[in-house]
Amino acid sequence: MDKVERRELGDLLNEIETSRLDEPGWNRVDDALTLIERSLNTGDDEWVLGRNELFNLLASGRSRARSGVRDVLAEPGDERESPADRGRGRVPQRTREHLVIVLHRIGYVPTQRQRGDESA
Repeated sequence: MDKVERRELGDLLNEIETSRLDEPGWNRVDDALTLIERSLNTGDDEWVLGRNELFNLLASGRSRARSGVRDVLAEPGDERESPADRGRGRVPQRTREHLVIVLHRIGYVPTQRQRGDESA
């Protein structure tokens, strides 16, 4: 995996934090993260399969675009669920922990914009 592939994979993995999926979807994310992690351990190219699975899952589970205006105009602390989000939940803790491990393994460092850090 070269530097550009690591950056692109890291950017994709970073999207997991804002995704909303149902439980089977989160299980598939965990499976894809496991595939990526195993591939990193063995040095093979199977991580591409995990990346592709994540891309497809996140593309099908995106609710941000469907609820766009509601999210932008929501009052602070307003956690109402949009109709598109019913049955979908935020990233489970087990997935978040697995995600952090994989991000560290690929040496991913988010850009300033992704961190929300404008001071640097």
